[in-house]
Amino acid sequence: ILSLLYFKFNKRNIIMPKGRLDVQILEGKELKDQDIVGQNDAYVELYVDKKYKQRTTTKKDTNNPSWNESFSLYVYNCLL
Repeated sequence: ILSLLYFKFNKRNIIMPKGRLDVQILEGKELKDQDIVGQNDAYVELYVDKKYKQRTTTKKDTNNPSWNESFSLYVYNCLL
C-alpha cells in the first residue's frame, strides 16, 4: 500500500489537501496487443493533476495482468 501525503506550495503558504481518494487496481482482462513482439507490458497510471502521478508495477508479457495494488491520491480542488 502506497500512501504519500503530498502538499502543494504557492508563493505564500502550504495548500492542504481537501480530501483523499483511495483507489485499488485489481486486474486487466483481454488487453489489446500493443507490443510488436509478444504480449503487453501492462501498467496503470493514476493522475490527480499533471504534477502528481502514481503508477502500478509493470506486468510483463501478459494481456491479463493482475496487480491488486492500492493507492491514496490527495485531492486539492474538486468539482461536483
